[in-house]
Amino acid sequence: MPPEAAPASRGGEESLVVSRRWIWVAAGAAAALWFARAARAETEAEYLQGPHTARTQAPAAEKLPQPKAAAGQPAKPAPGAIAKTAPKPGRISASGYAADSARTATRLPPEERHARDFLRAAALHARFEVDASRLALARAENPGVRGFASDLLLYHEAADAELLHLLAARGMAPPMMENKQRKTLNRLAKLTGAKFDREFVAGVGRDRQREDVQRFEKAALGVADPVLRDWIDRQLPSLREQHSSATRLASGEPRRADAIKPAVARAAERPPRSRRG
Repeated sequence: MPPEAAPASRGGEESLVVSRRWIWVAAGAAAALWFARAARAETEAEYLQGPHTARTQAPAAEKLPQPKAAAGQPAKPAPGAIAKTAPKPGRISASGYAADSARTATRLPPEERHARDFLRAAALHARFEVDASRLALARAENPGVRGFASDLLLYHEAADAELLHLLAARGMAPPMMENKQRKTLNRLAKLTGAKFDREFVAGVGRDRQREDVQRFEKAALGVADPVLRDWIDRQLPSLREQHSSATRLASGEPRRADAIKPAVARAAERPPRSRRG
């Protein structure tokens, strides 16, 4: 071979090797792309079918003859047949839970449901009045407002212990404060002076006390439990006096010192042999 042809021959061989390498690289890339598309197609199929759907439809089960059951005995399913199983113990369906809850709710007589609703409302309002009155002692400017708050605290100190006992006797925990009451307390906690006085009278004053009197009077007529009815009767004098004090406060009349004490003493009385449960 002439000397000039040798370099050309080596260059051709090198070009052939490079071309083969590019062919292998292209083939590998095509194979990787094909596998990626196949995996994506499988993933999309699973997504469309859902996690609980089989990837392929199983062939229809061949119907097998059902064995005849003996007289008086339930028939046994044939081998390979899919039997309807009952729910596992401890698992309750939503419909079953709702039905069971409804049956439990209807077990209480109407008088007891009424008593529980009343006790829950009384406990809610008692807690609200106590918290609002404590704020009034620290933030109120009007001596009449502070005096009215002191009367409310004096009453609840005497009456609320027995109220909690009546709740516990029925297996009831003290209820959580409602959002409306929390918002009112949060608003009061940001006020002082005359602004606090106006807000306190609007939230805890005459209208609020009238609602308490009406609620207790209505409960006294509908409650069947003699222990609860006795407690309601002993609270009504204090509640009526609180309503009168709130009315005088709203009209600017002076507060009657110690006017609430006789009614509070009556509210705190406990008849002998009188506790439920």
